[in-house]
Amino acid sequence: MNRYLFFFLLLVPLSAAQAQTQNAHRFTLEECVAYALENNVAVKNAIIDQKIANARVKETRGIGLPQVDASVSLQHNQKLRRFFGTYVAPTEGEEAFSLVPPIDGAETGDVIAGQNFFQLPSSGEAGITINQILFNSSYLVGLRAASTYRELSEKTAEQTKEQTVQQVIKAYYTVLINNDRMNLFDNNIARVDSLLKSTAAMFENGFAESIDVDRIKVSLNNLKAERSKFYNLQELSLQLLKFQMNYPMNQPIDVAGDIASIHIDENLLENYTAEWDYNQRVDYRLLETNQELQKLDLKNQYSEVPD
Repeated sequence: MNRYLFFFLLLVPLSAAQAQTQNAHRFTLEECVAYALENNVAVKNAIIDQKIANARVKETRGIGLPQVDASVSLQHNQKLRRFFGTYVAPTEGEEAFSLVPPIDGAETGDVIAGQNFFQLPSSGEAGITINQILFNSSYLVGLRAASTYRELSEKTAEQTKEQTVQQVIKAYYTVLINNDRMNLFDNNIARVDSLLKSTAAMFENGFAESIDVDRIKVSLNNLKAERSKFYNLQELSLQLLKFQMNYPMNQPIDVAGDIASIHIDENLLENYTAEWDYNQRVDYRLLETNQELQKLDLKNQYSEVPD
């Protein structure tokens, strides 16, 4: 009973894998790369950084343009505060200067509340200011640094895309290799199973020993166990491919083609070595751009030092 249960546990994941593979979307290598370049998170972030760098260049250029500032303010007092003071009655027959007109019944020394002559009910003001940078060494260095930073973001995005393509290709070929390994195990299991049946028949007719049958059974069980391990490894490889592509992890996926149909140019390495130029490498050009940024930063520090 335990032996039958063991065979059942080996066949369950294989049948589940076959059902999942039938419903999976099949991708070619070109489709995997195109999907990754469109959906990979690192590539999306690199493109966003590139847009930010472009906006920063425009912002830096705008600092050197004429800056016009205008301001307008208006104040209206619905009701002015009263002005309190001591009343001085004009002397009869003399003209006296007083902000308060004569008040009937008021005598000198009385405290009166009059209109506030020192504040207007409404007031306003307007102003305009224009600034223009005629010469500023820090601004000139910053303008060059902004352009260099934009170049750095473009090369970083290019490097990110290249790395993403490399990772997708590695994961894709790993799945193809594991598919061939699993097919090889299937063929070996079928051959050993046929050998087991023929040996068992020979044992029943007295032409083989029971130990031969047991040895073949052990070999068959080992092959099935190894095949189950490669199934788990294949599942891990598919999950890795999904991760590199940013494909939904809960949806099945499959790859098209086989490793035997891949053609490799035997002279590829020789041609690559003869025509290889490290200046064309994006990694090298990225280091050059970083070096240029460091030089501009040093120049900016010197420009801010007073003579």
